[in-house]
Amino acid sequence: MQKEEIGMRVRNLRREKRLTQEQLAERLDCSVQFLSLVERGQRGMSLGMFCLCIEALCVSADELLGKIAVCEKQEREEMLLKGCSELERKIISDVAEVIKRDLREKR
Repeated sequence: MQKEEIGMRVRNLRREKRLTQEQLAERLDCSVQFLSLVERGQRGMSLGMFCLCIEALCVSADELLGKIAVCEKQEREEMLLKGCSELERKIISDVAEVIKRDLREKR
């Protein structure tokens, strides 16, 4: 996957979400200059920043990589939890919270 393609998708998704570069950069905890370089394909993102970008833009990794069009966030969550017991739902939620906290600490 070329960084130019990912950068273009970041820019397009940011615009679709009606976010400025400043707003997205703040969510990613990076400079506007760095985000601009990413969007123009002149810099790549770390895996951690890629994960933050997914969260900030409310998209899946597949969507950011251009692999598939995805459902809305709520539909994805429903599909993930479909058929789960209350205990399974709690465990999934707890694991997701730990992963989220870990990602943010590693920024």
